[in-house]
Amino acid sequence: MGSPIYIQLKGDVKLTPEVLKPSVVYQCDGRNKKFIFPYDFVQIEDIKLIIVDEDGTEAVQVGNIDYDESTKSVIYPANGDALAVGQKVILERKTPISQDMDLPDEYPFENIEHATDKIVLILQEMKADLDRSLKIRVDSDKNANEVAKDIVERSVKAANDAMNAMNVISEKSDKINANADIINRLGEEIKTIAATVDDKLASANTALDTTSTNVATAERLVRDAKAYAGQTTVDKRDINDLVDQAKALKTDIDNKQTSIASNAIKATDAAKRAEVAASKAEEIALPNGGGLVTKTEADAKYQTKDSLYGIVSVKDFGAIGDGVADDTAAFKRANDNLKNKILLIPNGIYKINEHLSFNTVDSVNGYGRIQ
Repeated sequence: MGSPIYIQLKGDVKLTPEVLKPSVVYQCDGRNKKFIFPYDFVQIEDIKLIIVDEDGTEAVQVGNIDYDESTKSVIYPANGDALAVGQKVILERKTPISQDMDLPDEYPFENIEHATDKIVLILQEMKADLDRSLKIRVDSDKNANEVAKDIVERSVKAANDAMNAMNVISEKSDKINANADIINRLGEEIKTIAATVDDKLASANTALDTTSTNVATAERLVRDAKAYAGQTTVDKRDINDLVDQAKALKTDIDNKQTSIASNAIKATDAAKRAEVAASKAEEIALPNGGGLVTKTEADAKYQTKDSLYGIVSVKDFGAIGDGVADDTAAFKRANDNLKNKILLIPNGIYKINEHLSFNTVDSVNGYGRIQ
């Protein structure tokens, strides 16, 4: 291997061409985004860009790359910030193994084209073998054993990581299945609860309908109560009026009772005086100038109702004279037998409901009072 060639670029970026391999490595400074490929190429798109992190991990980039064939430069990233200090950029030519010649179909060109096709086939087969082999960069200070060991360790770690990830996935899968069972059970419980809720909702709707009916009934009862209250107010007013009338009537009755009691006393006194006067009377005038006759003689002479000049007493025809019984019929019967006789009304109060004209001789003599 010859000595490396350093090409000073803008800034502190150094280009280190690889003599034995068509590739170049750049140390990134966090500012530069343009990297030059100093070797020949068929087309600049054949230049592959590889990013190497600080831990040595390589990653081929396939996007966000611009090419400037005139300056043999690759710009990365085309959009975004420059790569950080500590990272590396490897530009490596990857010319496709293909045969693009199209020579005339005549000797010796057809033999040349055939030989070229064969060489391309051999190169493609060699590339396939190389792709399956362990590769170490020319500038690497590691030997094959160390690289192989590192690859194995990384492979074992990757396998362990994969197994751990598988175990985690399995555990999560078990949890998912358990959760699925729980979810299914909860789903059944939710269905049961939903059915219960539906039943309770139906019951609530029925209760609501009943409540609505009860509210309507209550409203009707309130209206009736208000109407009754109004009527009660009227009735109370009427009752108060009746009470006032009753009080006035009672006062009037009390006054009349007082008057009646006074009149009764006066009537009793008059009756007593009449009885005294009657007892003292010795003579009774006879009608039609018949002269005078004593009471004793009149009682003896005119005792018979049919006698010409007899005295007819209403009590002989059923009169009561207590002021309560109706004595109209008794007076009528006495009047029917009064022709040419004197009507006698004994002491008492006689209730008469009709106007009567007495068929007496001349006048009615007596001591009773007719009402």
